[in-house]
Amino acid sequence: MNSAVLLIENDEFEAHLQQFGERTFVHCAVFAPWTKSLRFTIQEHLNQIMAWRKDPLFALHNVGDKKHLTFLRIMEFTFDHHIEDTPDNVPRMVYKRKQKR
Repeated sequence: MNSAVLLIENDEFEAHLQQFGERTFVHCAVFAPWTKSLRFTIQEHLNQIMAWRKDPLFALHNVGDKKHLTFLRIMEFTFDHHIEDTPDNVPRMVYKRKQKR
């Protein structure tokens, strides 16, 4: 995996993009308490990132992390596929966010 590129950094959250093969993965770290306002801010930034792209964005999800799964669904990511064989033996799922039509 290539090194991550920081796209957004502020007191509430940061977002990185990272290329893995032909897929681009996004990682969003939230530092502030979750509010409706923060949700809409992150959605606006994600929509802007998607407007720059032709291809979908992907996100890794550790199986069993319910908060992260809720976040992915709120941000309009959908299940893409399972990854069973990982170096740390933690099963993961890959979620995808497509362009809005």
